Amino acid sequence: MREPLKKAFCGLGMGPLARRVRTGAYRWGDVVGGMLLSVRGRFVHRSEQQPLPLSLVKKIILIRIDRIGDLVLSTPAIRAVRSVFPQAQINALVSPYAADIIIANPHIDRVLRNGVDVVTRDYDLAIAFHPGWQPNRIAFASGARMRIGFSGQGGGFWLTHHIPDDRDTRIQHEVDFVLQALRPLGISPADRRLEVSVTDDGERFAQEFWQRHNIRGTVIFLQPGAQQQYVRWRLEGFSAVCRRLVEEHHVTIIVSASQSETALVSALSSAVPQGLISCVGERLTNIISLMRKSTLYLGNVTGPMHIASALNLPIVAITGMQGSRDDIRCWAPLSSDIILVRHEMPCARCHPGDCANIRCMREISEDEVFAAAEKMVKKYG
Repeated sequence: MREPLKKAFCGLGMGPLARRVRTGAYRWGDVVGGMLLSVRGRFVHRSEQQPLPLSLVKKIILIRIDRIGDLVLSTPAIRAVRSVFPQAQINALVSPYAADIIIANPHIDRVLRNGVDVVTRDYDLAIAFHPGWQPNRIAFASGARMRIGFSGQGGGFWLTHHIPDDRDTRIQHEVDFVLQALRPLGISPADRRLEVSVTDDGERFAQEFWQRHNIRGTVIFLQPGAQQQYVRWRLEGFSAVCRRLVEEHHVTIIVSASQSETALVSALSSAVPQGLISCVGERLTNIISLMRKSTLYLGNVTGPMHIASALNLPIVAITGMQGSRDDIRCWAPLSSDIILVRHEMPCARCHPGDCANIRCMREISEDEVFAAAEKMVKKYG
């Protein structure tokens, strides 16, 4: 029901109005929720309401329950928390499908899967790394006396320390946005390096994958899909670029996709009969190790691109959005060598839900993408 309503509003040009109404509802909800919690506080033992000295923090829960790329971009904050609390037990609550990103992270004691593992009520400190009712509610449910998170997207009243969600008025990289959550702790880390978990099982899988397919020479890791349709470049474009790369530079292309994108990979494989190896529905630890052995990343701005960035892989990324929360300045890869294939558009502050044709992606040509990929192949192949 939610998606049809969103499409109906946007089709009538009412997207901006709907977002303003939603923001207003969040603000009033925080006011009412705060009043109710204030009443509740009169019946809570006074010790539970006192500020918590950081020296007494023994158990911490970090909350990031959205997508793969978002979790990758939160790893600098995770590392910074550990640097301040070296002896504390630090657990991270994440989406089940993203858990492999930090499964072997040295700064985490236990990875909890949202909706699967129980969050106990014995935490001292809870930090929600992204805005929203659900992460803020979980912070409150953890029993932590100090609860840090973002206000503006609902549930701000669950928190003891609020950071305004200013993404609609200020363009900043997601890494820096997440690091704001550490300000109440007096942490201002300069280290923005991303981390992903490399496992022995993943490394064995990649080695066997290389041997099974007799892979030699330059390898391009291709990501043609994405969860959001508006960040996907067209399939026909990827097909044409891949054919030219195989024919002219004799590269091997590993095309990765989720299980739900099987049809996308099948269509691409039919269009590129030589030099393309499909890898569908693999767990993230295997994807990470496949990327480690690849020469470069080519594809959309999505979760696997941020994994490639964490591995410092050369990246060719195709992107469109500007001036919104999907602006490339918010999600740019942090690898040392990147090429962004994009067009400057007249849209001052676009929102994908209000756009009928996503011109920013549609007008990117096959020649532009091929030229960028060819440049990286010649440099690193």
